[in-house]
Amino acid sequence: MKHVDSDNYSSDYEAIFHDNFTYIDSSSDIKEILNSDSDEENKMLYLTKIGYSEAEALIAIERCGPDSSIAELTGFICVTQMAKVADALLPVEDRKPLCNDPNYKKRQNSVYDIWKWKKQRKLEKMLLNEDDHEVHLPNPMIGFGVPTELDQITQRTLREDAIRPLYFYYENVALVSVSVWTEMSRYLYDIEPEFVDSKYFCAAVRKRGYIHNLPIKNRFPLFSLPPRIIHDAFPLTTKWWPSWDPRTKLNYFQTCTGSAKLTEKIRKALEAYDDEPPSSVQKYVLDECRKWNLVWLKGIKLFHLILMRWKCF
Repeated sequence: MKHVDSDNYSSDYEAIFHDNFTYIDSSSDIKEILNSDSDEENKMLYLTKIGYSEAEALIAIERCGPDSSIAELTGFICVTQMAKVADALLPVEDRKPLCNDPNYKKRQNSVYDIWKWKKQRKLEKMLLNEDDHEVHLPNPMIGFGVPTELDQITQRTLREDAIRPLYFYYENVALVSVSVWTEMSRYLYDIEPEFVDSKYFCAAVRKRGYIHNLPIKNRFPLFSLPPRIIHDAFPLTTKWWPSWDPRTKLNYFQTCTGSAKLTEKIRKALEAYDDEPPSSVQKYVLDECRKWNLVWLKGIKLFHLILMRWKCF
């Protein structure tokens, strides 16, 4: 029997999480995933959209039940992938064909039991301490201060061994659980996180948290501040922007973009009406615009509106 390197196992497991959650980068996405109560088909579409195979999605829904949330389904899939990584690290001579292995179903069941146990522990922890599951963000969410706001904090208490170079900072989505921030603070000199929303200095809403030992006094912007509303950032959109689209901020930074098929579908939905579309169509269009950060531009044909995928500033 050869030794299995736990470091390799850990790195592969981390890679699974990185690959599968590349697109989940915002507080809006997190809330949508954790609170998802969509039907089975929508859950299938969502799971495949963020990188899981149809087989993985089907098995997860079958084992966890159609009423399970997206968070529960992705948790089950990740635990299953984790077990596969561990099996792949075994030496060749220690592996057996699955069809001849009477313990295969037992291993499958044990993976599910582990996942179920973790889910139960998480639930118990939430019941005992509900505050652990949710970060209480400051309002306004400007951290120690941003250039556009007058309120600034210029002093904080750090451990003596953290008040000097080397400087560092750790960044994450603001709305991860309190336990994540607590654990990271423990490793980084017990420094409390600084929470900042980008809406205070640009045209996009993005809630992030930072743990760092950088100086906070006399902060100033290194570059000119970008426009703070969509129409200032993209002035050509103003003429074509419909009155029923109330957005002034882009929702968040996406690592992927809406497809041409989606924009064509939206265009056809709008072309079916000569005047203002009904509220149901407006809601559909606005939901997609918020999700994919779509902005309005003139089409090739006169008075036809198309949507352009917003890239970045």
